[in-house]
Amino acid sequence: MERDSVYIACIAREKEGPYYSDSTYTMLVTLDGRLLIHAKDMSLSIRQLNPQIYAVILSGLGASADDLARLGSADPAVAGQALVGIFAKLSAEEPDGAFSFGGSQSGIPATSGHAAVYYSSESTSPIILLAGFDLSEVYLIDFDEENLDYGNPSIQAKAVVDRESLKMFVMEATGYIRQALETGDPAAQSEARLVMHNPNGPWKHGSIYLYIYDSVNEQTVFNGGFSDRFEFLNAGISRDAATGELVWDLVQEAEAGTRLTIISLRQSQ
Repeated sequence: MERDSVYIACIAREKEGPYYSDSTYTMLVTLDGRLLIHAKDMSLSIRQLNPQIYAVILSGLGASADDLARLGSADPAVAGQALVGIFAKLSAEEPDGAFSFGGSQSGIPATSGHAAVYYSSESTSPIILLAGFDLSEVYLIDFDEENLDYGNPSIQAKAVVDRESLKMFVMEATGYIRQALETGDPAAQSEARLVMHNPNGPWKHGSIYLYIYDSVNEQTVFNGGFSDRFEFLNAGISRDAATGELVWDLVQEAEAGTRLTIISLRQSQ
């Protein structure tokens, strides 16, 4: 994740800070409509906005009716062309604007809020910042509607039974995460986080899950078991269930100075 996004996430999650008060908080959304940061509940931060909600937000930012109509096309080429047009507008103008959704017969309740766009040199795509919108799960699409790339690890979380299999699992995860990072695309990185959260996928099984710590920004950027409790908060890293020692203290003794340390935990306190 880009350093500016990490900084924004940390500030946004401070409940006693200037950007968080009850139902008023900030969220970051990638261009494809996926939540990058949800300051109130990080367990939702990897999910996809309902297309009806996202279209209203884009409309408030000045996206044309033609582009919005084509964005919902079943033809990937047509939808992709629309996204290119929206990308160009948001990147060049960095607009902001209010949005309002009147509700739908499908059960999505009415809502409103304000959106703004920023585009930094560290990002390959504009980021949409939302506020004034108390975003709950009802405004997101279901997990089973996601079309995700889970990779093809030779060893899955459910196959971890000893130290050697755990090492192999972490190495597979490192390759998967590196591939997502090398795209430079926040949407791809956010999708990787979603994949690692799915208990029915290859990267999580019971108490076996992945934990990612960014040693440059000194922040937990992902926790497959307790994302809302640990991600982008100064609450420290979890303790080893057997020894009681901080996991990060143990990792520092073993890691070789890489920026992102990927850990597989059996238990978190």
